[in-house]
Amino acid sequence: MSPAELTSLAHWSIFLGSLDAQQHFFPVSNSWQQYFGLTTEQLHNTEFTYWIHPDDVTTTQHALSQLHPGKPTIIFENRWLDGSHRYRWLLWNAVLSSEKIIYVAAIEITENKNLSNFYQAILEALHVGIVLHETDGTLSNCNPYIEELLGVSADTLLGQKTWEFPTIYEDGSTLAPEKLPAHLTLNSGETCHDVVLGVCKPEGELTWLSCSSQPLWLKDGVQPDAVVSSFVDITDYKLKINELRDKLTLLSCIFDDIDIGIAMTDTLGRFVRVNAAYCKLYGYQLEELIGQSFALLLPPAVRIQAMQHHTAFLAGHNDYPSFWILQHRDGKIIKQSTIENRVQCVDGRQFKITLVLPDNIITSEQQQSLESAFNLIDSNLWIHKLLGQIPVTILCLDREGKIITAQGQQLALLGLTQNALGKYIFEIKMLAPFHEDIHRVLEGEMPSKVIGYKDVALETHYQQVMEGGKWIGTLMILHDITSHRLCQMRLKNTQHELALLMPQVKVGVIYTENEKIIRVNSVCCKLLEYSESELLALSLTQLHPDFYTHLQLQSIVSQHKKSQAPYQIEQSIRTKTGTMVTCKLTLKPLPPRRSLWLLEKIEAIAPPRPPVTTPIPSFSLYLQEMWQQLHDAVLLLDQDFCIQHGNAAMERLSGYLIHELHHKSLYFLDKNEDNLIFYQELQQQLMQQKQLDVRIEQRHKQGTIYACDLKMMVCQNSSDISYIAVLQTPAESLLFDTLTGLPLRAMFDFNLQKNLARAQRHHKNFAVLLVRVENLSVIQQQFGYAVSDKWLQMLGNMLKATVRDSDTVAWDGKRQFVILLEEISQAKDAGLVGQMILFKLTQPLKFAELEVHGEVNIGIAIYPDDHHEADHLVQMAAIALERAEKQGTGEQCCFYNPKLQE
Repeated sequence: MSPAELTSLAHWSIFLGSLDAQQHFFPVSNSWQQYFGLTTEQLHNTEFTYWIHPDDVTTTQHALSQLHPGKPTIIFENRWLDGSHRYRWLLWNAVLSSEKIIYVAAIEITENKNLSNFYQAILEALHVGIVLHETDGTLSNCNPYIEELLGVSADTLLGQKTWEFPTIYEDGSTLAPEKLPAHLTLNSGETCHDVVLGVCKPEGELTWLSCSSQPLWLKDGVQPDAVVSSFVDITDYKLKINELRDKLTLLSCIFDDIDIGIAMTDTLGRFVRVNAAYCKLYGYQLEELIGQSFALLLPPAVRIQAMQHHTAFLAGHNDYPSFWILQHRDGKIIKQSTIENRVQCVDGRQFKITLVLPDNIITSEQQQSLESAFNLIDSNLWIHKLLGQIPVTILCLDREGKIITAQGQQLALLGLTQNALGKYIFEIKMLAPFHEDIHRVLEGEMPSKVIGYKDVALETHYQQVMEGGKWIGTLMILHDITSHRLCQMRLKNTQHELALLMPQVKVGVIYTENEKIIRVNSVCCKLLEYSESELLALSLTQLHPDFYTHLQLQSIVSQHKKSQAPYQIEQSIRTKTGTMVTCKLTLKPLPPRRSLWLLEKIEAIAPPRPPVTTPIPSFSLYLQEMWQQLHDAVLLLDQDFCIQHGNAAMERLSGYLIHELHHKSLYFLDKNEDNLIFYQELQQQLMQQKQLDVRIEQRHKQGTIYACDLKMMVCQNSSDISYIAVLQTPAESLLFDTLTGLPLRAMFDFNLQKNLARAQRHHKNFAVLLVRVENLSVIQQQFGYAVSDKWLQMLGNMLKATVRDSDTVAWDGKRQFVILLEEISQAKDAGLVGQMILFKLTQPLKFAELEVHGEVNIGIAIYPDDHHEADHLVQMAAIALERAEKQGTGEQCCFYNPKLQE
């Protein structure tokens, strides 16, 4: 472009100029003076770099150095000094002519840059790690919190194409970099939710993170244009989960790796759990003992007496241990001493735990210590054996302060070795910071505090261990909360920074989650005439002129959620006094159900007339389309709570077509047949409060039950009353069945994948069983839902009682149970479990005067014989189930491999 052509564009609101070889600037448009207050003389008499912000000079000169005659135009940005001595952002376009003159054009982007900086500030304030991946997998952006989570700086992290951190799944198997959720999303375009990963930081600390990945679609294509990964620290959460493991898991974790036999027997004397050492001691396989009486190991002459002792021991009639002459499978007599103890589970079931202590490996002193430790463990407080990466240390003390057992991550830090067992805690000088509290503990107090110990923050808790109403010892629990304290400090600093930032923003800010307001700034409070606490107690619907406006904005957020691009409209907002203010509203959708509102007042207007509640069919085409695209199910009800219209999401939720629901009462969808009073009270409450939120349970057209959050609002004009009902599915109902309480298919698939990884690593076998209730619909029609619901609950409970605690029983939401037997010795063991299930589930069950008889078929697939992939195993089990159904008796159990039927 020639100088003459540039001069002809001088009337544009664009900044034009040229640079000679010495970078003297020759502006050619009057925009410099009109918008920046800079005269031509000022610009001519100073070097080009004088006007550029010092921090931007290097990047600007580097950009200009890339220019060559004939090379395509380059684009760069920098901050430019105006006549008021303020820096403003410019976006430049530059080209080099053959005469070595650089012609430039610039436009101002200050407003967009400020908005971008505000979004970046919000991103940095999030207590969630955020990483942006380009299409080739390169990490191109992140927020500060991810640096804390991963223990590296952003400079180290950004630019990488591969995941450099050693990472494991929950079961301990290694996660390959290409299996990272972000890479799966890049390849498939699908969102990954809440994948639990253990990430090893550079300093060796293992942090547990929940990772989700979301595709960004900036244009149509088969592959996302970028992927955003979010990371949440769940280390503390996993610790709490581990602390809530049941007693059997604890015993297994403590003793599985040592040569002490452990057996757990029920009230009938049957083995329900044994460890490998116990099996080896007596020469049996695990499957040969489970379900058999412990008397199998005794000579016939003493079996009756042994069972009597067992029953009396569990009933509490005698407390002395039993000493029986047990024999090996080959008949050889084995001499050993045992420790026995009663265990009562939360559900009331009683078991006997037996430790077998061969005399040749256990001294009397060691046996006494084991008895003391066992007594301490067998109490109302049970904790999971703490793995090396979990920041918790446990000391078991007797009533005098002697250390019985100690385990955990900080033993070396505390100066505790195996030599410390049996010593009094006051004899160990390195534990002096704890001596004062332990004196108080032994006197009956239970203090709790945080102690700084060698640059580590330890939170101490003490728990009395009781047996038979007698205090027998104390658990000293030390939580390493150093990382937690650092996170709290970081969060506090971030919140402080955000609190300082928010008042400086010159527009009103509303941050929402699930349509609830969770953060506002002072500008917004002043604009809407509310206090901050009043706004935080409101929902979005209360700020809209009417409910239809609310639906319209919901649709806008839903349409822009994929791209997460901001959307601007002019919108009336209701103030506290009921008047309306017109605002330029910028909506920024944030996954999963969050959004950011920026409000800039335009002018105040008079209150609008009350909205006319026109039935949905008479809406404009735009509103009809909006109505159908809403993610939430929505119903329009008349004054009698009868359904007048609904959207497509309601059809997906309920299974009914809208015309099937037309003129039906909302009560029609309820799970209970006698719940009319509830809806009458609901209507009365709604007329008083004008809107309400309540959790209800409805019945799907196929008969299953689902929970939903019902939000209702009254719409009233001069003559009629109608209601808007919005039904949202709570997150937990996507994982667990509302009726049976069993995991749903998503949870089953997760457990199946974990078990597959474990089986591959340890070369184990496992089985998948599909258990289909063939006559469920007949029972629902014949006896009604009240009976069929109770019957299904009983079937689920029977299945859980039939398999092991470590196995998974799930419900597919229709008429089928799915079972994972996590480890089997041989394929036929799964057949034995299947036959037992078949027998139990087909027995007639009585409800008052009614007798319900189930028809059940089962299909079984075995890993690895039938397939090596999880999804294919389920398909193999389905094929086996179809073969069972074709036999037509309603009581068949079939393997995928027909040879196993023989």
